[in-house]
Amino acid sequence: MSKAVIHLSSFDESLLPAGSPNRDSEDFPLAVSNYLTKDLSSFGGKVRIVVGPEFIEIDWEPSEYDLVDSCVALLNQGKYQEAVIILRSMREKQPNDPEVLYNLGMALSDLGKLDEAIDCLEHLTKVQPHKANGFVALGVAYARDERTESSLEPLRTACRLEPDNGHAHRNLGGILMKLGEKTEALKHLRQSAEIDGSDPRVWYGLGEAYLLADNRTEADTCFRKVIMLAGSSDIGEAAKRQMTKMAQETLREKSVGGNRPDAMMYCLSALELFQTMDDSQIKKILFELAMKGDRGFDINNPDTRYQFDSLDGDFSGLRAVCYMYTAGQRILPGQDMGIDLSKEYAQAFSMLRQ
Repeated sequence: MSKAVIHLSSFDESLLPAGSPNRDSEDFPLAVSNYLTKDLSSFGGKVRIVVGPEFIEIDWEPSEYDLVDSCVALLNQGKYQEAVIILRSMREKQPNDPEVLYNLGMALSDLGKLDEAIDCLEHLTKVQPHKANGFVALGVAYARDERTESSLEPLRTACRLEPDNGHAHRNLGGILMKLGEKTEALKHLRQSAEIDGSDPRVWYGLGEAYLLADNRTEADTCFRKVIMLAGSSDIGEAAKRQMTKMAQETLREKSVGGNRPDAMMYCLSALELFQTMDDSQIKKILFELAMKGDRGFDINNPDTRYQFDSLDGDFSGLRAVCYMYTAGQRILPGQDMGIDLSKEYAQAFSMLRQ
């Protein structure tokens, strides 16, 4: 059975269920004991908790894991505070154990306890100077502490130690981009994409870097890769928003005086058509356009054509977006349609009324 001893003062009172006794209550030690016993028992094995006036003694023998593995299981469940309680105690008894140092440092970094995390991870890099993961974790902790320059050396070290560590290249590339070192940043981010090409986060980071380097063509390729890998997940939706923003900026840059005459004429055509329809018909059009637009319309290439069940003929991407925007103004006025055609729409609306 493994024993951990921690200061009662280090226990996070917010972990206890609502309505539990506070720290000043004589029933507080019992509440802590009941909480830890129940929580650790969920992993099986034998658990014995003794809460005294100053210390908590934890005797725990998990049935399936050793103590570090059990802490990792807690971390995977999002129970950072519980894992940190045990890992801190283990560090006191095993100050040079690399698994304890790594998992404790990572957990503290995720919790925002960055001074303690950095202390722990700096010690890890001395204990294991030839392993990259400790240096990556240290670089990330420095970056989270807004010590951007300090994060460079450990991340560069990690890349030297393990050239095939995509996580190291991705983080180093991100830091270099923040520092304005675009050429070197893109080199590391491309390496990360070559190594971890199935991770949409890698492609999203590379896409953002290309945007900062004003290379929209490569950025577009990266964001399309994100959507292919991640679909409608949060990062997939973020990539779609980036593509829409780029398309909108390109549309404006190609405009005369900030307006697109062709977009205005498409909005006018839509307004004229919708005058002959009731709201239920327009809703059907809006729904179909929005569903197909979720995969992205290419508004800068008129040779790419789209067809819709609710509309006659084939459409360019720009025409489809204009019809969707105009339908949205009729059915959902003021709703964000993902692209700003307010100037073109206003011009078309004024022409319709003349």
